[in-house]
Amino acid sequence: MFSNKHRLKNKLILLSLVLISTIAQGQQSKTFFVVDKQNGKPIPYSTICIQNINTKTKEYTIANENGKVEVSSSGIVELSISSVGYKSYKKTVDLSVLNKVKLETDIFALNQVVVTGQNRPMLRDSSIYSIKVFDSKLIQQRGAINLADVLKAQPSIKINQSGTFGTNINILGLGGENVKIMIDGVPIIGRLDGKLDLSQITMENVDHIEVIEGPMSVIYGSNALAGTINIITKNNKWNKLEVNANTYIESPGTINTNLYTSIKKANNIFTLSGVRNYFSGTSYEDSRASKWKGSEQYIAEMKYSRQREKYTFSTTTKYFNEFMKDKGAVFGESSPTPYAFDINFYTKRYNLNGFLDIEHKKTMQTNIQSSISYFDRVMQTVRKDMTDLSEIPISNDTTTFLNFMTRATFNHTINAKLSYQTGIDLNTEQGSAKRIIGGTKNIGDYAIFITNKYQLHSKIIMQTGLRYAYNTKFTSPLLYSINLKLNLNNNLQARVSFAKGFRSPTLKEMYLDFSHAGYNIKGNPDLQPEYSHSLNGSIEYTYRHNDAFLFKTELKAYYNNIIDKIGFALVDRTENTETWMDMNKGNVETLGWIADITLNINTHWNFNTNYTRSGITNLNFENDNSSNKFFYTDNFLASLSYTNPKYDLSTRIEYSFRGKEAIDYLEEGNLSLYFVDSYNDLNISLTKSVWKKRINISIGAKNLFDNTDLPIIESLTSGDYSITQDKQLLSWGRSYFIKINLILYKH
Repeated sequence: MFSNKHRLKNKLILLSLVLISTIAQGQQSKTFFVVDKQNGKPIPYSTICIQNINTKTKEYTIANENGKVEVSSSGIVELSISSVGYKSYKKTVDLSVLNKVKLETDIFALNQVVVTGQNRPMLRDSSIYSIKVFDSKLIQQRGAINLADVLKAQPSIKINQSGTFGTNINILGLGGENVKIMIDGVPIIGRLDGKLDLSQITMENVDHIEVIEGPMSVIYGSNALAGTINIITKNNKWNKLEVNANTYIESPGTINTNLYTSIKKANNIFTLSGVRNYFSGTSYEDSRASKWKGSEQYIAEMKYSRQREKYTFSTTTKYFNEFMKDKGAVFGESSPTPYAFDINFYTKRYNLNGFLDIEHKKTMQTNIQSSISYFDRVMQTVRKDMTDLSEIPISNDTTTFLNFMTRATFNHTINAKLSYQTGIDLNTEQGSAKRIIGGTKNIGDYAIFITNKYQLHSKIIMQTGLRYAYNTKFTSPLLYSINLKLNLNNNLQARVSFAKGFRSPTLKEMYLDFSHAGYNIKGNPDLQPEYSHSLNGSIEYTYRHNDAFLFKTELKAYYNNIIDKIGFALVDRTENTETWMDMNKGNVETLGWIADITLNINTHWNFNTNYTRSGITNLNFENDNSSNKFFYTDNFLASLSYTNPKYDLSTRIEYSFRGKEAIDYLEEGNLSLYFVDSYNDLNISLTKSVWKKRINISIGAKNLFDNTDLPIIESLTSGDYSITQDKQLLSWGRSYFIKINLILYKH
């Protein structure tokens, strides 16, 4: 009896020890290392995602400074690892035997995941569109503080400057009124003369920018004839707490600061950011009336997002406030009370956006976006006493615009060869102002669209698209597009697209009257819509060798035919004032090609050169020497960057040449051309990371050739008129900058 009890006791003790050992082992964390496949060195701060094969639960973590990863998961899992400068890693592994994960160097590091125009997020090289991506590293190196700073070094993109109304864009020979600009897929409102001021689109909290050159009217509707720009903001997926602070200082008088804070709690992410941008204004002439107007901006943004296995929801609220002063000349300087007439511009934007992404199953997804956007601009004329600096308001002119947008898409992958996307795109805009004809005007555009992607052959993918819209002001035609992507071999790709586009005149172009500094701008309610046909093609060759050398070249060509092109026209001129109005100028053609070469060596050296030849003609130009003739502009860019990972140091040099450019304008019924002179530009920068990459410092110089005004060197006219302008504003001259970025986080 005793013997049996003794044996039973020993068995219970032994079983208890086994259970305790098993529990202890289950509570122990698993450790492995992430290293460079080529040299075996640890890769710090890689992002890790581990998904249980059976329960589908996920665990997120980040490697430490020595590449060490500690996780609580065990057994067979799906392991995903990503790190800047390395190829993404995704494999099913057994954690019990895993000691080391080797990542392959991605020296090009440009095959990012893109979302613009896609059924679902995909790698850039897999997209049927040719997409250009500007990442946060390039934004930091260039010292870019707004969208214009990021894009102005691209030869196929031209940035037009105005000291009062900021900057606008030209892509493939077409102006900003034909370019759709979005933030996370939501269009930005507040266009003046159909164009957005890019200096008001700041780069705080931006992850990357996606640019599609060419027509996207089927997907995004009006204002997408020339191209689409989608600014993708940062999204904190990994850190429990992340704080990001930036300070930017540039001569002659720019001081910008911003603070970004994000908290992740379980599946919920809360983000708050604030920005203050200040520019004192400057002029390279001895005058109180600055050519470059001083401004002060305040921006606040709040975002909440929640991510679950089957859906993602987010909502964002953003507030923008800008004050800009246009100083006038001083009168009565010899009198006891000298004075000046100044104009104060107050601009406010409010945006409320909602986003919902539902994954019904692996092959079916629904995406819903909705936004309310409010734009308010006040132009206040004041009489400023130069003795006591007091201001007496003389007049106020307020313009407000309210926009509602809802966009919903359903994506269905039927099989490996066939998928489609169908959706609705509903937009309505209301404008009101003292100077709007009739006081308040409305316009609506309500569209349905469908795209169908089919793999015709193992190497050929075709996408067709149709869009039908009801416009409350104009008859909208049925729009269509055809895209082909040819994967000729592992190194060679080709893309071809043909599309029909449509742009209805904006409320401002039709109804807004505006006066400033001797210029009167009148609305034209008789404007007609623009129609276009566009043909684009590209071929891309990529060669890699041992993950240490990359050569990539791309050749693009494009042709656009715009019918009833809308543009500014001079309708009356007196000694002191000019009156301008948007008018249908007639048919315009643009034609051009782009050659691009990129070379990367050993992750350290990157060289890029780009040549663009773009031509434009107006078929109604009646000069005998230039009828039906293309006027070409040649642009060239060369950039060289060097990165030293050992010292966390990088430097970048950018040189560009902008050739003579032809610009057309209409004067009292006579179409004229003038030519702006060519110029050279050079920018340099140096970036250094310290304190385990928590602090990034960039210093540099912009516009080293000190370009300011560009002379107008010749003009052609079809009548007896000639332009009075002899210069075009370009820049305030050479400047120097420093940018300091601080990143703090808690895993």
